Amino acid sequence: MAAHGRDEAAFVAAHDALVTARRAQARLCAALRGRRGVCGVGLTRRGDGYALRVNVVHPGVHVPAVVDGVPVEVRTTGRLTAHAVTG
Repeated sequence: MAAHGRDEAAFVAAHDALVTARRAQARLCAALRGRRGVCGVGLTRRGDGYALRVNVVHPGVHVPAVVDGVPVEVRTTGRLTAHAVTG
């Protein structure tokens, strides 16, 4: 396979992994919506792929380890608050 073909295949694989992770993120957000102790759900890079990251206020919040084949990481952040950015 030519170098160009490998580059294209890697691009397609990375795109597919991102699409899968975003779908898993949407499902996990829906499942965790309103759950006490959860303050955010996002994506993070893991190796050549992606993982879901769930921010929790305190340890012990039940979160699945895998969603649709995408691994889930849990990070205890405490409460998160938004701050205004001034120019």
